[in-house]
Amino acid sequence: MAIMAIGERIHFFRTMRGMTQKYLGMALGFPEKSADVRLAQYENGSRTPKADVTAALAQVLDVSPKALDVPDIDSYVGLMHTLFTLEDRYGLEVCECEDEVHLRVHIHKGRDAAELHKMLAAWGAVAAKLKAGEITKEEYPYPGRPVAAADVHSAGVKEHYDVVYGWPGDDEKEDKPEQCIFTREFGENVDDWYAHNNNNRASRSWGERPLLVQAMSLAKSYDEMYRTTGLFIGGAQWHPFDHQRGYHPDPYWGGIYDAFRQKKYAYEVFRSQSPASLQHPLAECGPMIFIAHEMSQFADKDVVVFTNCDSVRLSIYDGTKTWTKPVVHAKGHMPNAPVIFENVWNFWEARGYSYTQKNWQKVNMVAEGIINGKVICTQKKMPSRRSTKLRLYVDTQKVNLVADGSDFIVVVAEVTDDSGNVRRLAKENIVFAVEGEGEIIGDATIGANPRAVEFGSAPVLIRSTRKAGKIKVKARVQFEGTQAPTATEIELESVPAELPFCYEEQAYEIQRTTPSTLNVNPGKESSEGKVQLTEEERQRVLDEVERQQTEFGTEK
Repeated sequence: MAIMAIGERIHFFRTMRGMTQKYLGMALGFPEKSADVRLAQYENGSRTPKADVTAALAQVLDVSPKALDVPDIDSYVGLMHTLFTLEDRYGLEVCECEDEVHLRVHIHKGRDAAELHKMLAAWGAVAAKLKAGEITKEEYPYPGRPVAAADVHSAGVKEHYDVVYGWPGDDEKEDKPEQCIFTREFGENVDDWYAHNNNNRASRSWGERPLLVQAMSLAKSYDEMYRTTGLFIGGAQWHPFDHQRGYHPDPYWGGIYDAFRQKKYAYEVFRSQSPASLQHPLAECGPMIFIAHEMSQFADKDVVVFTNCDSVRLSIYDGTKTWTKPVVHAKGHMPNAPVIFENVWNFWEARGYSYTQKNWQKVNMVAEGIINGKVICTQKKMPSRRSTKLRLYVDTQKVNLVADGSDFIVVVAEVTDDSGNVRRLAKENIVFAVEGEGEIIGDATIGANPRAVEFGSAPVLIRSTRKAGKIKVKARVQFEGTQAPTATEIELESVPAELPFCYEEQAYEIQRTTPSTLNVNPGKESSEGKVQLTEEERQRVLDEVERQQTEFGTEK
Protein backbone atom coordinates (compact mmCIF):
# COMPACT_ATOMS: atom_id res chain seq x y z
CA MET A 1 0.00 0.00 0.00
CA ALA A 2 1.40 3.39 -0.96
CA ILE A 3 1.35 5.74 2.01
CA MET A 4 1.51 9.06 0.18
CA ALA A 5 -0.81 7.90 -2.58
CA ILE A 6 -3.65 7.03 -0.23
CA GLY A 7 -3.01 10.17 1.85
CA GLU A 8 -3.39 12.33 -1.23
CA ARG A 9 -6.61 10.52 -2.17
CA ILE A 10 -8.05 11.04 1.31
CA HIS A 11 -7.21 14.76 1.11
CA PHE A 12 -8.71 15.06 -2.37
CA PHE A 13 -12.05 13.48 -1.49
CA ARG A 14 -12.26 15.24 1.90
CA THR A 15 -11.90 18.69 0.35
CA MET A 16 -14.26 17.69 -2.44
CA ARG A 17 -16.93 16.96 0.20
CA GLY A 18 -16.19 20.19 2.05
CA MET A 19 -15.14 18.39 5.26
CA THR A 20 -12.56 19.54 7.77
CA GLN A 21 -9.99 17.13 9.15
CA LYS A 22 -11.64 17.29 12.57
CA TYR A 23 -15.10 16.55 11.13
CA LEU A 24 -13.87 13.53 9.17
CA GLY A 25 -11.81 12.24 12.09
CA MET A 26 -14.77 12.46 14.47
CA ALA A 27 -16.98 10.74 11.88
CA LEU A 28 -14.50 7.84 11.98
CA GLY A 29 -14.85 7.64 15.79
CA PHE A 30 -11.67 9.37 16.90
CA PRO A 31 -11.85 11.63 20.00
CA GLU A 32 -12.51 15.30 19.29
CA LYS A 33 -9.15 16.42 20.71
CA SER A 34 -7.12 14.19 18.39
CA ALA A 35 -9.45 13.74 15.39
CA ASP A 36 -7.77 16.40 13.23
CA VAL A 37 -4.27 15.20 14.21
CA ARG A 38 -5.03 11.61 13.19
CA LEU A 39 -6.43 12.72 9.80
CA ALA A 40 -3.43 14.98 9.22
CA GLN A 41 -1.15 11.97 9.82
CA TYR A 42 -3.03 9.94 7.23
CA GLU A 43 -2.91 12.75 4.68
CA ASN A 44 0.78 13.62 5.10
CA GLY A 45 1.84 9.96 4.95
CA SER A 46 3.23 9.57 8.48
CA ARG A 47 0.58 6.97 9.31
CA THR A 48 -1.09 4.29 7.16
CA PRO A 49 -4.81 3.63 7.73
CA LYS A 50 -5.65 -0.01 8.42
CA ALA A 51 -8.14 -1.91 6.27
CA ASP A 52 -11.10 -1.25 8.59
CA VAL A 53 -10.27 2.46 8.75
CA THR A 54 -9.94 2.62 4.96
CA ALA A 55 -13.38 1.01 4.61
CA ALA A 56 -14.85 3.52 7.09
CA LEU A 57 -13.18 6.40 5.24
CA ALA A 58 -14.72 5.27 1.96
CA GLN A 59 -18.17 5.09 3.59
CA VAL A 60 -18.00 8.56 5.15
CA LEU A 61 -16.53 10.12 1.99
CA ASP A 62 -19.18 8.32 -0.10
CA VAL A 63 -16.67 6.78 -2.51
CA SER A 64 -15.74 3.25 -3.50
CA PRO A 65 -13.02 1.69 -1.31
CA LYS A 66 -11.13 1.09 -4.55
CA ALA A 67 -10.84 4.86 -4.96
CA LEU A 68 -8.61 4.90 -1.85
CA ASP A 69 -6.88 1.53 -2.31
CA VAL A 70 -4.30 2.64 -4.87
CA PRO A 71 -1.25 0.58 -5.89
CA ASP A 72 2.32 1.30 -4.79
CA ILE A 73 3.49 4.17 -6.98
CA ASP A 74 5.66 5.97 -4.43
CA SER A 75 8.76 4.04 -5.51
CA TYR A 76 10.06 3.60 -9.04
CA VAL A 77 10.10 -0.18 -8.56
CA GLY A 78 6.51 -0.19 -7.37
CA LEU A 79 5.45 2.06 -10.25
CA MET A 80 7.10 -0.23 -12.86
CA HIS A 81 5.47 -3.35 -11.39
CA THR A 82 2.11 -1.57 -11.62
CA LEU A 83 2.75 -0.86 -15.32
CA PHE A 84 3.84 -4.50 -15.90
CA THR A 85 0.52 -5.64 -14.40
CA LEU A 86 -1.38 -3.32 -16.74
CA GLU A 87 0.60 -4.77 -19.67
CA ASP A 88 -0.24 -8.37 -18.76
CA ARG A 89 -3.91 -7.86 -17.92
CA TYR A 90 -5.12 -4.81 -19.87
CA GLY A 91 -3.01 -4.82 -23.03
CA LEU A 92 -0.90 -1.76 -22.19
CA GLU A 93 2.02 -1.41 -24.60
CA VAL A 94 5.11 0.82 -24.63
CA CYS A 95 6.32 2.25 -27.92
CA GLU A 96 8.52 5.02 -29.30
CA CYS A 97 7.33 7.69 -31.71
CA GLU A 98 9.49 10.62 -32.86
CA ASP A 99 12.00 10.09 -30.03
CA GLU A 100 9.21 10.11 -27.43
CA VAL A 101 8.03 7.17 -25.34
CA HIS A 102 4.26 6.54 -25.42
CA LEU A 103 1.88 4.15 -23.69
CA ARG A 104 -1.01 2.76 -25.69
CA VAL A 105 -3.68 0.10 -25.28
CA HIS A 106 -3.82 -2.90 -27.62
CA ILE A 107 -7.61 -2.95 -27.82
CA HIS A 108 -7.74 -6.35 -29.54
CA LYS A 109 -5.97 -8.14 -26.69
CA GLY A 110 -9.22 -8.86 -24.90
CA ARG A 111 -12.31 -7.47 -23.21
CA ASP A 112 -10.27 -5.94 -20.38
CA ALA A 113 -8.12 -4.09 -22.88
CA ALA A 114 -11.19 -2.79 -24.71
CA GLU A 115 -12.71 -1.55 -21.42
CA LEU A 116 -9.46 0.17 -20.45
CA HIS A 117 -9.44 1.88 -23.85
CA LYS A 118 -12.98 3.22 -23.20
CA MET A 119 -12.01 4.54 -19.76
CA LEU A 120 -8.87 6.21 -21.09
CA ALA A 121 -10.89 7.81 -23.89
CA ALA A 122 -13.31 9.23 -21.29
CA TRP A 123 -10.34 10.46 -19.28
CA GLY A 124 -8.94 12.16 -22.37
CA ALA A 125 -12.25 13.91 -23.01
CA VAL A 126 -12.29 15.34 -19.47
CA ALA A 127 -8.63 16.39 -19.78
CA ALA A 128 -9.48 18.19 -23.03
CA LYS A 129 -12.27 20.09 -21.24
CA LEU A 130 -9.80 21.19 -18.56
CA LYS A 131 -7.31 22.37 -21.19
CA ALA A 132 -10.04 24.29 -23.02
CA GLY A 133 -11.19 25.98 -19.80
CA GLU A 134 -14.63 24.33 -19.85
CA ILE A 135 -14.11 22.95 -16.34
CA THR A 136 -11.94 24.07 -13.43
CA LYS A 137 -8.93 22.27 -11.98
CA GLU A 138 -11.02 21.49 -8.92
CA GLU A 139 -13.54 19.65 -11.12
CA TYR A 140 -10.87 17.50 -12.74
CA PRO A 141 -11.21 14.54 -13.16
CA TYR A 142 -14.78 14.67 -11.82
CA PRO A 143 -16.73 17.35 -13.75
CA GLY A 144 -19.56 18.90 -11.78
CA ARG A 145 -18.26 17.81 -8.40
CA PRO A 146 -19.28 19.94 -5.40
CA VAL A 147 -16.92 22.80 -4.61
CA ALA A 148 -16.18 23.86 -1.03
CA ALA A 149 -16.15 27.62 -0.42
CA ALA A 150 -15.93 29.93 2.58
CA ASP A 151 -15.11 33.55 3.46
CA VAL A 152 -11.53 34.45 2.58
CA HIS A 153 -10.82 36.03 5.96
CA SER A 154 -11.97 33.02 7.99
CA ALA A 155 -9.31 30.85 9.63
CA GLY A 156 -7.98 28.04 7.48
CA VAL A 157 -9.94 28.98 4.36
CA LYS A 158 -6.98 30.00 2.17
CA GLU A 159 -5.26 26.70 2.90
CA HIS A 160 -8.08 24.20 2.53
CA TYR A 161 -10.95 25.46 0.36
CA ASP A 162 -11.48 25.27 -3.40
CA VAL A 163 -12.99 28.77 -3.76
CA VAL A 164 -13.02 31.76 -1.41
CA TYR A 165 -15.74 34.35 -0.94
CA GLY A 166 -14.48 37.88 -1.42
CA TRP A 167 -15.00 41.12 -3.31
CA PRO A 168 -13.82 42.69 -6.56
CA GLY A 169 -10.31 44.00 -5.92
CA ASP A 170 -9.33 41.19 -3.52
CA ASP A 171 -7.47 39.66 -6.45
CA GLU A 172 -5.21 42.74 -6.58
CA LYS A 173 -4.16 42.82 -2.91
CA GLU A 174 -0.74 41.72 -1.64
CA ASP A 175 -2.28 38.95 0.49
CA LYS A 176 -4.54 37.69 -2.31
CA PRO A 177 -5.49 34.02 -2.10
CA GLU A 178 -4.32 31.40 -4.60
CA GLN A 179 -7.89 30.22 -5.20
CA CYS A 180 -10.54 31.84 -7.35
CA ILE A 181 -12.60 34.55 -5.64
CA PHE A 182 -16.42 34.70 -5.75
CA THR A 183 -18.79 37.29 -4.28
CA ARG A 184 -21.68 35.51 -2.60
CA GLU A 185 -24.04 38.43 -1.96
CA PHE A 186 -23.11 41.28 -4.25
CA GLY A 187 -24.84 44.60 -3.82
CA GLU A 188 -25.68 44.06 -0.15
CA ASN A 189 -24.74 47.54 1.08
CA VAL A 190 -26.44 47.53 4.49
CA ASP A 191 -25.82 50.48 6.77
CA ASP A 192 -25.59 48.06 9.69
CA TRP A 193 -27.02 44.65 10.61
CA TYR A 194 -29.48 46.15 13.08
CA ALA A 195 -31.30 48.55 10.79
CA HIS A 196 -30.76 46.70 7.47
CA ASN A 197 -31.20 49.89 5.43
CA ASN A 198 -29.81 49.21 1.99
CA ASN A 199 -29.99 50.97 -1.39
CA ASN A 200 -30.10 47.52 -2.98
CA ARG A 201 -33.44 46.74 -1.36
CA ALA A 202 -36.70 48.30 -2.51
CA SER A 203 -40.29 47.18 -2.15
CA ARG A 204 -42.45 47.60 -5.27
CA SER A 205 -44.89 49.50 -3.08
CA TRP A 206 -42.34 52.28 -2.56
CA GLY A 207 -42.67 53.37 -6.16
CA GLU A 208 -40.60 54.58 -9.06
CA ARG A 209 -37.69 56.37 -7.38
CA PRO A 210 -36.67 53.60 -4.93
CA LEU A 211 -37.00 50.99 -7.69
CA LEU A 212 -34.66 53.01 -9.91
CA VAL A 213 -32.14 53.50 -7.08
CA GLN A 214 -32.13 49.75 -6.46
CA ALA A 215 -31.66 49.00 -10.16
CA MET A 216 -28.76 51.42 -10.56
CA SER A 217 -27.12 50.23 -7.35
CA LEU A 218 -27.19 46.63 -8.57
CA ALA A 219 -25.91 47.74 -11.97
CA LYS A 220 -22.92 49.41 -10.25
CA SER A 221 -22.16 46.31 -8.17
CA TYR A 222 -22.52 44.08 -11.21
CA ASP A 223 -20.25 46.34 -13.25
CA GLU A 224 -17.51 46.16 -10.60
CA MET A 225 -17.27 42.40 -10.99
CA TYR A 226 -15.96 42.74 -14.54
CA ARG A 227 -12.81 44.46 -13.24
CA THR A 228 -10.60 41.45 -12.64
CA THR A 229 -7.15 40.02 -13.11
CA GLY A 230 -8.68 36.66 -13.89
CA LEU A 231 -8.61 35.39 -10.32
CA PHE A 232 -11.98 36.96 -9.52
CA ILE A 233 -14.65 34.84 -11.25
CA GLY A 234 -17.95 36.60 -10.51
CA GLY A 235 -20.72 36.63 -7.95
CA ALA A 236 -24.34 36.09 -7.16
CA GLN A 237 -27.16 37.98 -5.53
CA TRP A 238 -28.59 36.73 -2.28
CA HIS A 239 -32.05 35.94 -3.71
CA PRO A 240 -34.09 36.77 -6.82
CA PHE A 241 -37.38 37.21 -4.90
CA ASP A 242 -38.49 39.29 -1.94
CA HIS A 243 -39.31 37.13 1.11
CA GLN A 244 -39.74 36.98 4.87
CA ARG A 245 -36.64 35.95 6.78
CA GLY A 246 -37.41 35.18 10.40
CA TYR A 247 -34.17 36.38 11.94
CA HIS A 248 -35.02 40.06 11.25
CA PRO A 249 -38.44 41.74 11.45
CA ASP A 250 -38.14 43.42 8.02
CA PRO A 251 -38.75 41.37 4.87
CA TYR A 252 -35.91 40.97 2.41
CA TRP A 253 -36.69 43.44 -0.38
CA GLY A 254 -33.51 42.88 -2.39
CA GLY A 255 -35.08 40.66 -5.05
CA ILE A 256 -35.34 41.65 -8.70
CA TYR A 257 -38.90 40.33 -8.38
CA ASP A 258 -41.30 40.82 -5.48
CA ALA A 259 -42.62 37.83 -3.52
CA PHE A 260 -45.31 37.28 -6.18
CA ARG A 261 -42.80 37.22 -9.06
CA GLN A 262 -43.74 40.69 -10.27
CA LYS A 263 -40.77 42.33 -11.97
CA LYS A 264 -38.93 45.33 -10.60
CA TYR A 265 -36.73 47.70 -12.58
CA ALA A 266 -33.75 45.65 -11.36
CA TYR A 267 -34.98 42.70 -13.40
CA GLU A 268 -34.61 44.75 -16.57
CA VAL A 269 -31.00 45.57 -15.65
CA PHE A 270 -30.03 41.90 -15.74
CA ARG A 271 -32.31 41.12 -18.66
CA SER A 272 -30.40 43.75 -20.66
CA GLN A 273 -27.08 41.96 -20.04
CA SER A 274 -27.99 38.96 -22.18
CA PRO A 275 -26.93 39.18 -25.84
CA ALA A 276 -29.57 40.32 -28.31
CA SER A 277 -28.83 37.17 -30.32
CA LEU A 278 -29.62 34.80 -27.42
CA GLN A 279 -32.42 32.28 -27.97
CA HIS A 280 -33.80 30.26 -25.04
CA PRO A 281 -36.91 28.04 -24.84
CA LEU A 282 -38.12 29.38 -21.46
CA ALA A 283 -36.27 32.54 -20.42
CA GLU A 284 -37.03 35.95 -21.89
CA CYS A 285 -34.43 36.54 -24.56
CA GLY A 286 -33.63 38.38 -27.76
CA PRO A 287 -33.41 42.15 -28.33
CA MET A 288 -34.98 44.25 -25.56
CA ILE A 289 -35.43 47.83 -24.43
CA PHE A 290 -37.01 49.17 -21.24
CA ILE A 291 -37.77 52.71 -20.12
CA ALA A 292 -37.29 52.92 -16.33
CA HIS A 293 -39.62 55.90 -16.05
CA GLU A 294 -43.39 56.27 -15.50
CA MET A 295 -43.89 59.88 -16.73
CA SER A 296 -45.74 60.74 -13.55
CA GLN A 297 -45.90 64.14 -11.89
CA PHE A 298 -43.25 62.90 -9.43
CA ALA A 299 -40.92 61.22 -11.92
CA ASP A 300 -37.26 62.20 -12.19
CA LYS A 301 -36.19 64.63 -14.93
CA ASP A 302 -33.60 62.12 -16.20
CA VAL A 303 -34.75 59.06 -18.15
CA VAL A 304 -32.85 55.77 -17.76
CA VAL A 305 -33.09 53.09 -20.46
CA PHE A 306 -31.91 49.48 -20.22
CA THR A 307 -31.18 47.65 -23.46
CA ASN A 308 -28.92 45.04 -25.09
CA CYS A 309 -28.74 46.94 -28.39
CA ASP A 310 -25.90 49.06 -29.78
CA SER A 311 -27.63 52.42 -29.37
CA VAL A 312 -30.88 54.00 -28.17
CA ARG A 313 -33.03 56.66 -29.81
CA LEU A 314 -35.39 58.36 -27.37
CA SER A 315 -38.24 60.50 -28.64
CA ILE A 316 -40.82 62.52 -26.74
CA TYR A 317 -44.04 64.29 -27.73
CA ASP A 318 -44.55 62.37 -31.00
CA GLY A 319 -40.93 62.97 -31.98
CA THR A 320 -40.91 66.69 -31.23
CA LYS A 321 -37.67 66.07 -29.32
CA THR A 322 -35.25 63.26 -30.14
CA TRP A 323 -31.93 62.12 -28.73
CA THR A 324 -29.65 59.22 -29.69
CA LYS A 325 -26.99 57.71 -27.43
CA PRO A 326 -24.69 54.69 -27.76
CA VAL A 327 -24.81 51.76 -25.38
CA VAL A 328 -21.39 51.49 -23.74
CA HIS A 329 -19.79 48.03 -24.05
CA ALA A 330 -16.44 48.87 -22.41
CA LYS A 331 -13.86 46.18 -21.67
CA GLY A 332 -13.61 45.51 -17.95
CA HIS A 333 -17.21 46.65 -17.43
CA MET A 334 -20.70 45.17 -17.72
CA PRO A 335 -21.70 44.15 -21.25
CA ASN A 336 -24.44 46.77 -21.68
CA ALA A 337 -24.31 49.83 -19.47
CA PRO A 338 -27.55 51.72 -18.62
CA VAL A 339 -28.20 54.69 -20.94
CA ILE A 340 -29.11 57.95 -19.17
CA PHE A 341 -30.84 60.82 -20.98
CA GLU A 342 -30.47 63.96 -18.86
CA ASN A 343 -33.21 66.57 -18.40
CA VAL A 344 -35.74 64.86 -20.65
CA TRP A 345 -38.91 64.82 -18.53
CA ASN A 346 -40.65 67.99 -17.37
CA PHE A 347 -44.13 67.66 -15.94
CA TRP A 348 -44.98 71.29 -16.62
CA GLU A 349 -43.97 70.94 -20.24
CA ALA A 350 -46.13 67.83 -20.57
CA ARG A 351 -48.98 69.67 -18.84
CA GLY A 352 -48.78 72.34 -21.52
CA TYR A 353 -49.70 69.78 -24.18
CA SER A 354 -52.48 68.25 -22.07
CA TYR A 355 -54.02 71.31 -20.38
CA THR A 356 -53.26 74.21 -22.69
CA GLN A 357 -53.22 72.55 -26.11
CA LYS A 358 -55.83 69.89 -25.21
CA ASN A 359 -53.59 67.29 -26.85
CA TRP A 360 -52.84 64.75 -24.13
CA GLN A 361 -52.24 62.00 -26.75
CA LYS A 362 -49.03 63.78 -27.72
CA VAL A 363 -47.55 63.24 -24.27
CA ASN A 364 -45.64 60.05 -24.93
CA MET A 365 -42.14 58.67 -24.83
CA VAL A 366 -40.69 56.17 -27.32
CA ALA A 367 -37.39 54.30 -26.96
CA GLU A 368 -35.95 52.44 -29.95
CA GLY A 369 -33.16 49.87 -29.76
CA ILE A 370 -30.81 50.03 -32.74
CA ILE A 371 -28.38 47.38 -34.01
CA ASN A 372 -26.37 47.87 -37.21
CA GLY A 373 -28.36 51.00 -38.01
CA LYS A 374 -31.75 49.24 -37.83
CA VAL A 375 -34.49 49.60 -35.21
CA ILE A 376 -35.11 46.11 -33.86
CA CYS A 377 -37.13 46.76 -30.68
CA THR A 378 -39.34 49.57 -29.39
CA GLN A 379 -41.14 50.58 -26.23
CA LYS A 380 -43.72 53.35 -25.90
CA LYS A 381 -44.90 54.88 -22.64
CA MET A 382 -47.54 57.42 -21.73
CA PRO A 383 -48.50 58.89 -18.38
CA SER A 384 -51.56 57.16 -17.00
CA ARG A 385 -54.75 59.14 -16.82
CA ARG A 386 -57.78 58.49 -14.61
CA SER A 387 -58.23 54.97 -13.27
CA THR A 388 -61.11 53.42 -15.21
CA LYS A 389 -60.51 49.68 -15.58
CA LEU A 390 -59.17 46.58 -13.92
CA ARG A 391 -57.12 44.12 -15.98
CA LEU A 392 -56.19 40.55 -15.01
CA TYR A 393 -53.35 38.36 -16.21
CA VAL A 394 -52.13 34.91 -15.17
CA ASP A 395 -48.43 34.35 -14.45
CA THR A 396 -48.03 30.82 -15.80
CA GLN A 397 -44.32 30.95 -16.61
CA LYS A 398 -45.25 28.39 -19.31
CA VAL A 399 -46.08 25.83 -16.61
CA ASN A 400 -49.54 24.26 -16.23
CA LEU A 401 -51.53 24.48 -13.00
CA VAL A 402 -51.81 20.89 -11.74
CA ALA A 403 -55.06 19.75 -10.11
CA ASP A 404 -53.46 18.09 -7.09
CA GLY A 405 -55.02 20.22 -4.34
CA SER A 406 -51.73 21.99 -3.53
CA ASP A 407 -50.38 23.54 -6.71
CA PHE A 408 -51.01 27.26 -7.02
CA ILE A 409 -50.56 30.11 -9.44
CA VAL A 410 -50.33 33.92 -9.34
CA VAL A 411 -53.08 36.06 -10.85
CA VAL A 412 -52.42 39.81 -10.99
CA ALA A 413 -54.98 42.62 -11.16
CA GLU A 414 -53.76 45.91 -12.66
CA VAL A 415 -55.46 49.30 -12.43
CA THR A 416 -55.40 51.03 -15.83
CA ASP A 417 -56.76 54.04 -17.67
CA ASP A 418 -58.88 53.91 -20.82
CA SER A 419 -55.80 53.29 -22.99
CA GLY A 420 -54.50 50.41 -20.89
CA ASN A 421 -51.68 52.35 -19.21
CA VAL A 422 -51.09 51.08 -15.67
CA ARG A 423 -51.97 53.62 -13.01
CA ARG A 424 -48.83 53.29 -10.86
CA LEU A 425 -50.13 55.72 -8.22
CA ALA A 426 -53.48 53.91 -7.76
CA LYS A 427 -54.51 53.18 -4.16
CA GLU A 428 -57.57 50.92 -4.52
CA ASN A 429 -58.18 47.69 -2.64
CA ILE A 430 -59.02 44.75 -4.89
CA VAL A 431 -61.55 42.06 -3.90
CA PHE A 432 -61.04 38.69 -5.60
CA ALA A 433 -63.55 35.86 -6.04
CA VAL A 434 -63.13 32.41 -7.59
CA GLU A 435 -65.54 30.05 -9.32
CA GLY A 436 -64.81 26.51 -10.45
CA GLU A 437 -61.88 24.27 -9.54
CA GLY A 438 -59.81 26.74 -7.58
CA GLU A 439 -59.63 28.59 -4.28
CA ILE A 440 -57.93 31.73 -2.95
CA ILE A 441 -55.02 31.29 -0.55
CA GLY A 442 -55.39 33.62 2.43
CA ASP A 443 -57.96 36.23 3.38
CA ALA A 444 -58.35 39.65 4.97
CA THR A 445 -56.45 38.66 8.14
CA ILE A 446 -53.19 38.59 6.22
CA GLY A 447 -54.05 41.24 3.64
CA ALA A 448 -54.47 38.65 0.87
CA ASN A 449 -58.08 39.38 -0.04
CA PRO A 450 -58.97 42.22 -0.29
CA ARG A 451 -55.49 43.13 -1.52
CA ALA A 452 -54.08 46.66 -1.55
CA VAL A 453 -52.80 47.92 -4.90
CA GLU A 454 -49.03 48.55 -4.92
CA PHE A 455 -47.32 50.25 -7.86
CA GLY A 456 -50.45 49.75 -9.93
CA SER A 457 -51.13 46.05 -9.27
CA ALA A 458 -52.50 43.58 -6.74
CA PRO A 459 -51.60 39.86 -6.87
CA VAL A 460 -53.56 36.89 -5.53
CA LEU A 461 -52.63 33.22 -5.15
CA ILE A 462 -55.06 30.71 -6.65
CA ARG A 463 -54.74 27.10 -5.51
CA SER A 464 -56.10 24.19 -7.53
CA THR A 465 -58.53 21.59 -6.27
CA ARG A 466 -58.08 17.89 -6.90
CA LYS A 467 -60.36 18.04 -9.92
CA ALA A 468 -59.05 19.39 -13.22
CA GLY A 469 -61.20 22.00 -14.86
CA LYS A 470 -61.94 25.66 -15.52
CA ILE A 471 -61.26 28.34 -12.92
CA LYS A 472 -62.83 31.79 -13.18
CA VAL A 473 -61.16 34.59 -11.24
CA LYS A 474 -63.09 37.83 -10.70
CA ALA A 475 -61.72 41.16 -9.50
CA ARG A 476 -63.43 44.37 -8.36
CA VAL A 477 -62.51 47.37 -6.24
CA GLN A 478 -63.54 47.09 -2.61
CA PHE A 479 -65.45 50.39 -2.49
CA GLU A 480 -67.50 50.46 -5.66
CA GLY A 481 -69.16 53.55 -7.06
CA THR A 482 -70.22 55.11 -10.33
CA GLN A 483 -66.67 56.31 -11.04
CA ALA A 484 -64.76 53.32 -9.75
CA PRO A 485 -62.66 51.20 -12.13
CA THR A 486 -64.83 48.57 -13.80
CA ALA A 487 -64.66 44.99 -12.61
CA THR A 488 -63.17 42.22 -14.74
CA GLU A 489 -62.65 38.47 -14.83
CA ILE A 490 -60.35 35.92 -16.40
CA GLU A 491 -60.56 32.18 -16.98
CA LEU A 492 -57.83 29.58 -16.69
CA GLU A 493 -57.75 25.80 -16.56
CA SER A 494 -55.94 23.22 -14.47
CA VAL A 495 -54.65 19.91 -15.82
CA PRO A 496 -55.04 16.44 -14.21
CA ALA A 497 -52.37 15.30 -11.78
CA GLU A 498 -50.12 12.56 -13.12
CA LEU A 499 -49.17 11.02 -9.78
CA PRO A 500 -51.54 9.09 -7.47
CA PHE A 501 -52.73 10.69 -4.23
CA CYS A 502 -51.65 9.31 -0.88
CA TYR A 503 -54.54 10.44 1.32
CA GLU A 504 -58.27 9.81 1.50
CA GLU A 505 -60.75 11.99 -0.36
CA GLN A 506 -63.01 12.29 2.70
CA ALA A 507 -60.22 13.73 4.86
CA TYR A 508 -59.33 16.18 2.09
CA GLU A 509 -62.92 17.42 1.81
CA ILE A 510 -63.17 17.87 5.59
CA GLN A 511 -59.99 19.92 5.53
CA ARG A 512 -61.24 22.04 2.60
CA THR A 513 -64.62 22.83 4.09
CA THR A 514 -63.57 23.36 7.73
CA PRO A 515 -62.99 27.06 8.53
CA SER A 516 -59.32 27.66 9.18
CA THR A 517 -57.86 29.83 11.93
CA LEU A 518 -57.20 32.42 9.26
CA ASN A 519 -60.85 32.80 8.36
CA VAL A 520 -61.73 34.85 11.40
CA ASN A 521 -63.34 38.21 11.62
CA PRO A 522 -60.58 40.69 10.74
CA GLY A 523 -61.94 43.02 13.40
CA LYS A 524 -61.66 40.39 16.12
CA GLU A 525 -58.13 39.13 15.61
CA SER A 526 -57.09 37.01 18.55
CA SER A 527 -53.70 37.28 20.27
CA GLU A 528 -53.91 33.80 21.84
CA GLY A 529 -50.81 31.74 21.28
CA LYS A 530 -48.74 34.70 20.09
CA VAL A 531 -45.38 35.30 21.72
CA GLN A 532 -45.14 38.83 23.05
CA LEU A 533 -41.65 40.23 23.67
CA THR A 534 -40.77 43.14 25.85
CA GLU A 535 -38.87 46.07 24.36
CA GLU A 536 -35.71 44.87 26.15
CA GLU A 537 -36.12 41.34 24.73
CA ARG A 538 -36.63 42.65 21.20
CA GLN A 539 -33.52 44.79 21.57
CA ARG A 540 -31.44 41.79 22.69
CA VAL A 541 -32.61 39.72 19.71
CA LEU A 542 -31.71 42.43 17.18
CA ASP A 543 -28.35 43.07 18.85
CA GLU A 544 -27.59 39.36 18.54
CA VAL A 545 -28.51 39.44 14.83
CA GLU A 546 -26.10 42.32 14.29
CA ARG A 547 -23.30 40.52 16.19
CA GLN A 548 -23.72 37.28 14.24
CA GLN A 549 -23.89 38.97 10.84
CA THR A 550 -20.80 41.05 11.56
CA GLU A 551 -18.79 38.06 12.84
CA PHE A 552 -19.85 36.06 9.80
CA GLY A 553 -17.59 38.23 7.72
CA THR A 554 -20.17 40.01 5.59
CA GLU A 555 -18.76 43.48 6.14
CA LYS A 556 -16.37 44.73 3.51
